[in-house]
Amino acid sequence: MRATIDGTIVQAHHFVDGMVTNTRSTIAQIAETAFPYFVVWDELAASLNPGDVIDMHMLSDVFPMAVINPEDFGLSMTNANGEHPAAYLAFAGVNIPTDLNSQTRANINIFIEEISNVLYIPDHTLRRYDNRTFVYVLQDGVRVARDVVTGFEGGRLVEILSGLEEGELVIQ
Repeated sequence: MRATIDGTIVQAHHFVDGMVTNTRSTIAQIAETAFPYFVVWDELAASLNPGDVIDMHMLSDVFPMAVINPEDFGLSMTNANGEHPAAYLAFAGVNIPTDLNSQTRANINIFIEEISNVLYIPDHTLRRYDNRTFVYVLQDGVRVARDVVTGFEGGRLVEILSGLEEGELVIQ
């Protein structure tokens, strides 16, 4: 295989006996880069900006990752729908794991806001119907609907601004 640039193979098609290809088939993608990087396609990745540093959980470890500008490294990628990814991540000043491949997957945590001393409930206990937001509480042994005002929602939890008191039993 010959390439028009020097670089790193970041994706390659796996061939097995009997497979054939033609000139329109992508055999490999070569990037003008000498380091591994990760592509983030999730819609929340739109909140990432070049220079941001976030934690990535991979291979039972946590690695600091920097959001990079793909044009600075000659990177260009699209998914099956022709969409460009929302962000590219590269390792930030750590030893790079040696067992990475094009199928390595990882989780990243994007903290949008941190709040403390809040009353919260699991998101699956919250009900919404028409313009009403409510939960069911157990009151004197009876299930009663209680209107609530919600705040921040994320991580399967919902902040309750009003309508509940600490210690009340919320049921499904």
